[in-house]
Amino acid sequence: MRTRYRPVNRRRVLCVYPEYARSFGTFQHAYPLFGGRVRAFMPPQGLLVAAAYLPETWDVRFVDENSRRATDEDFRWADAVLTSGMHVQRARIRDLIARAHAHGRAVVLGGPSVSSCPEDYPDADVLHLGELGDATDEVIEYLDGHADRPAGQLRFETGERLALVDFPRGTGARRQTDDAFAAAGLPHTVRFEVNLMELVERFVRHGLAVGIVPALIAEGFQGVVQIPLQPTPTRRVHLVWQRLPTPAARAFVEAVLSRAGAGSGP
Repeated sequence: MRTRYRPVNRRRVLCVYPEYARSFGTFQHAYPLFGGRVRAFMPPQGLLVAAAYLPETWDVRFVDENSRRATDEDFRWADAVLTSGMHVQRARIRDLIARAHAHGRAVVLGGPSVSSCPEDYPDADVLHLGELGDATDEVIEYLDGHADRPAGQLRFETGERLALVDFPRGTGARRQTDDAFAAAGLPHTVRFEVNLMELVERFVRHGLAVGIVPALIAEGFQGVVQIPLQPTPTRRVHLVWQRLPTPAARAFVEAVLSRAGAGSGP
């Protein structure tokens, strides 16, 4: 899902995710156990969503500093820099702001740290406070009309979140997403309730809402932006049968339990 704002100017936006500070909570001590395959605590999902939301006509370059450091050439290339992060990345965020300013680039800062403590970032040029929504469109409109750093800090705060489409309350699919939002400490306010996966795809494709669907289902969607979620929401399914099942039911239960690695059935 992209912004509905139609820009007048072409912009080059550098999205940089700051490196995690070494701490017990970010598990750097465990990375060597994975043979170099793991370099960070988690993927930069919020900044990835913001990058995907930018106008299609804009050029976007994405750098995760847990994999490589943003270079001078990256900053020279950009018209503006977008970044985000948590409190554990506060020092790295401030360093990133200073490096961008050394090249005369405006910095837009969003995410959980600045949204909860904006006073911690007096040097950031533009603050995006809150979730993706109307403030995001306002930031995009500002960047479209201004190529230089502002004279003073600007703040844009989300008042209206992006609409969510989901299955009706009480269904198995809805309970899965309800639990995922609750685990993340986020409100799950669903504007559109539908009974078919095809309707979820249509709402998203026409820019009316965003949705969460299984990866295998998302692979079949056309004309939408897909962002993998980590950790993935889980769904618990129970298998029940009669005390004396029929031969067909017994064979089905045996097949399911064998596939799940749960041993023998009835």
